[in-house]
Amino acid sequence: MTSQGSPGIAGAQAAELPSLTSLRIFAASIVVLYHFKTNVALPAELLGPLEFGQTGVDLFFILSGFILAYVYRPQFDGRKFDQKRFLQKRLARIYPVHLVTMVIVAAWYLWEQAALGGVGPSPFDVLANVLLVHAWGATDGLTLNYPSWSISAEWFAYLAFPIPMIIAFRQKRVLLALGCALTAFGFAYWGLAEVGKPLLKQTGVLSLGRIAIEFFIGVTLFAAASARPSETLWVLIAAFVASLVACLAGVIDAGLPVVMAMPLVIFVLFRRPKLMAHPALVYGGHISYSLYMVHALVQIIGFKTVENLTDYPPGQLPAWWLVPAIIVTFVAAAALYHFVEEPGRRWITSMGKRRVAGPRASVR
Repeated sequence: MTSQGSPGIAGAQAAELPSLTSLRIFAASIVVLYHFKTNVALPAELLGPLEFGQTGVDLFFILSGFILAYVYRPQFDGRKFDQKRFLQKRLARIYPVHLVTMVIVAAWYLWEQAALGGVGPSPFDVLANVLLVHAWGATDGLTLNYPSWSISAEWFAYLAFPIPMIIAFRQKRVLLALGCALTAFGFAYWGLAEVGKPLLKQTGVLSLGRIAIEFFIGVTLFAAASARPSETLWVLIAAFVASLVACLAGVIDAGLPVVMAMPLVIFVLFRRPKLMAHPALVYGGHISYSLYMVHALVQIIGFKTVENLTDYPPGQLPAWWLVPAIIVTFVAAAALYHFVEEPGRRWITSMGKRRVAGPRASVR
């Protein structure tokens, strides 16, 4: 869920995609609401819709595949893709914020352990988080800054990035590839639901399959949208309608059509890049990764502190507490972006930097 400035073939210029950058703030925001709903007493009518907030991660996964394909296709076409440089830039984007938030949460748990007799983080969990493999089956459940499971899954996708790119761009049946990706996701969603392991709940080793399919959807979506846009639109509409019919027939829950609508939204915004280009939205997209990573700190530390200072039991704070919590989360995200994410990205990217001219496109 990450972004900016990626080199391509000299002389090529990838245009900014402000509408897709803006889309990220919506994805991050619904995840925040999905998690914060467990800390306040909300009307039952709101709990159902907020449950779909978990799909914000799936939107990030699909969008990441799409944007990275958009930025790096010139290098693949010119046989100039540098895997080591690519991974360096991806690590520069995700790791500084991951490391800082992980350390803060670990320090909080250690303080709890010393002062309140809580359970501190295990050294193995810390090591798995440091190595970004904690979603690969290396830990037993969510650990430390729990949203970072998706960053671990993204790291897996980055390591495998050349594979979907080769499949998508080294053959001409881009519509078939996209259709197969969407179909595979539909069957995976249905199959895991049948065995009691809903795909949208997978944050462990099965999350690697979750991101693999969704990342591939994003890559093939860009390949199809740039080569045959009219036909691509009909494929996306057909996939969404099919998922909606399956939902209405009771075969699957509403999560599938929600996710199937995402490639359609991305396609429309790609074709209309100024549709959501307001500077405030674009800035929100820029800080969306920090927002996603810092909101658990507000939940783990902030909400728990308020509960300890009041007479409200866990999960029963008045709903109005969402307002200050969200404000604090956005302020913390902006600070994290300006003082950790961007400086850290520049520092890591500058290591061994080669002076190669190339495009600057938003892949945040």
